[in-house]
Amino acid sequence: MGQQVEGGARFHLSFGCRQGKGSSRSCSRSQSLVQSLFLLGPAAAAAAAAAPVASGNSKTNVNVLPILLSAAAATAIAEAAKEPQVDESSPLPPSYQWEPFKDWDCIGVKGALDWDALYFENEAKWSRGEDGFEVPSEAYEALRTNLTQMLAECPLGALYYLVLDTYRIFILAEEDREARMGAVQAIWKYLSVYPYFLISSSRWATWEALYYFSELHRPRDAELMDLLKCKDTRDSGGQDWPTLFNASIMWSNEHSEGKEPDEGLITDYSILMKEAAGTMWHDGGTKAQEDCPHGYIFFSGIQAMVSMLRITGDFELWARAIDFYLSEMPFYSIAASGWPTLRLFAMQSASLKTRRMPALGDFQGDVFRRGKMHPVLKRYRAYGDLLLRTPELAPFGRDAEGWALVDELVSLWPDQWVGLVRRQDFSKLRPIFHSTLEAVESVVMAMTRKTTRECGHSGITEETCLTRGCLWVPKDPKVPDDGVPSCRLPKPERKVIGVSFVWGENWAKLVGKFVFWMTQLNFHCILVAMGEACRKACEIAVSGLSQAASTVSCWDPFEGGLGDPQRGSILQRHAIIHVLLHLGLDVVAFDFDTFWFSDPRMRFEELAAETKADVMMTRHLDADCFNMGLLYIRASSRSAEWYSKYLEWLHLHPYEREQRGVNFLLGFTNQKVSFAPKDMPKLKVGVLDDENEFASSRGGWLGNWTKIRFFHWVNLAAEVMAWATIKRNHVTAFYQCALNFMTRDLMARRGPFSFPQILAEADPESLWGRTRKLLDELSVKVAPPRQVCW
Repeated sequence: MGQQVEGGARFHLSFGCRQGKGSSRSCSRSQSLVQSLFLLGPAAAAAAAAAPVASGNSKTNVNVLPILLSAAAATAIAEAAKEPQVDESSPLPPSYQWEPFKDWDCIGVKGALDWDALYFENEAKWSRGEDGFEVPSEAYEALRTNLTQMLAECPLGALYYLVLDTYRIFILAEEDREARMGAVQAIWKYLSVYPYFLISSSRWATWEALYYFSELHRPRDAELMDLLKCKDTRDSGGQDWPTLFNASIMWSNEHSEGKEPDEGLITDYSILMKEAAGTMWHDGGTKAQEDCPHGYIFFSGIQAMVSMLRITGDFELWARAIDFYLSEMPFYSIAASGWPTLRLFAMQSASLKTRRMPALGDFQGDVFRRGKMHPVLKRYRAYGDLLLRTPELAPFGRDAEGWALVDELVSLWPDQWVGLVRRQDFSKLRPIFHSTLEAVESVVMAMTRKTTRECGHSGITEETCLTRGCLWVPKDPKVPDDGVPSCRLPKPERKVIGVSFVWGENWAKLVGKFVFWMTQLNFHCILVAMGEACRKACEIAVSGLSQAASTVSCWDPFEGGLGDPQRGSILQRHAIIHVLLHLGLDVVAFDFDTFWFSDPRMRFEELAAETKADVMMTRHLDADCFNMGLLYIRASSRSAEWYSKYLEWLHLHPYEREQRGVNFLLGFTNQKVSFAPKDMPKLKVGVLDDENEFASSRGGWLGNWTKIRFFHWVNLAAEVMAWATIKRNHVTAFYQCALNFMTRDLMARRGPFSFPQILAEADPESLWGRTRKLLDELSVKVAPPRQVCW
């Protein structure tokens, strides 16, 4: 059966074999046509290339038409090939439902192979400029003795090494048609098991390898090559296919030279191909498929890549179509055509990773030339980045029963919560879970410390206490002193934990300041401090305060792992949020390029009570969509289920933007995403004040210092040179000012929420006045119109 799509339609490009149309003989013959195009002589291949494409009967919602060969071509190829019989039909299109949180990269997996060791061996070759597409001896042996285990423990890794081994066979068996056909036919079928974007998104360089070996499939006959390129095909559907073929080659060549976006002829070729695409689908692509099926697939790939990198809501349409094409037209036929389709898939794969691929020349050179400073690099994420598995992400269960338990956990006091969690038997879970739970317990335990409750000084009066924004609880002389002062810091009614994340040596210098300031604010936080520099900075700061004083715990899931010692990933922020929600803990998640002027947790509880919101977020002042730089989410069975389905979707589709996904799945904007999860629980959404209270640099803020609680240095709408350095300097300046001993003295007299007022009232030439000026310069008198987000 074909692949079910929304609305009940199915793709069927299947030579009529899967719908009961035709005898087994006709199915076998039609299947042999594509195989023959790969291996038979010029006459047969020319007949196949020149054959028109017939329209199919099945209707789909993506205007995909059957790629069929004519009866004349079938006869020609059958005669040339002596009609080889193949009993199996072409592969079915892949499924889009997979095991949640599956690590397709196979990080830490050792069994049939040490998958990490082999991968990093390959990566080392690529970093030295070597192609690296040889079969390692360990993989060669395992493919012949333990293939079943390889496929079970690392299916996409097994596919990658199968591709390499296939071309070893292909090259060695040059005169053995049967061996060569069997090898590539097996790869075709296995390729079709998985969505092409899944293969692209994994760390295994499968598309890059297929592109690297694609020249082996090119016909030697010049006339045949011209036919495959559609050299003499013009204007039937309004397209000049020879010109488009040349443009496609030049476009891909230019990208492989690593030029800047405004260099070379990329823009000219892009415009030409964009204009062609604008007319290619006016009839559903019928004429284009008839005139030049291989060119048509290339242009479908272009549409997929463009949408994947930007307007991802359109990607699903093209991805499903490409998967269907790949199940009907073998990759070796595509390689033989000369159209750079496999090169395009390889580029798409490489664009999702932080590594250079020698096979693609200097592709993405404009990114790599900036080292770790290019803003696109922070969005790269890999399947293997999510190191926690389902039982660790949801230790009480990722099902209705486990989600229901969240509501019970929410109701517990911190000491009750700690006691319940410690009584659980988590002994079967891996060490990474126990280090995660230790970080969480540390913060919850800090909430029980009475020494962190004081909000005044010896002899403070009730009037002075209340003026400071604190709570006055008079002592009862009939009750023994419990050690809790009468003037107390306000504390949230629920268990609310802050979460931020950071990696990279440049930001490591701020980690200690973050720990000290959060502790001074009595804001209980987990800092996902990834990479050696940030992790060590966090641990040193916490130990310097002593575990009994710090309100911050450090967590680095990458500790002890392979690869870049400064490695980080935004998936870790989502992983710890997932864990916290499933443990019944509310979350305030925020980016590291931010500054808190006071503990916000009581304010969030107040706003949530007023609006009945499950989730609250802030926008940019100039845009009508949520920004992921600040997220408050109340733990409940519904929010835990919602976030779990969101993270499952985000993990499976690394090309998707976390921010666009939240906006769409919360129903806040009309933005679209691909392969959206179904049956999401409905959450009530609250919008935070981004004019003054929870402000950012994008669009500015209105400059009211009596209201500000939070500031986020978001990238500006207009590109500013060295903005990454500028914002880091700004954040540093605010921490230095806040932690200055004079500021501490002033706040000791005026109260724990007085820092904004100290800044507002300061002399312009003072430390506080100079610091205030940094945000004053980002303020605006009137809020700009909010733009629709793309």
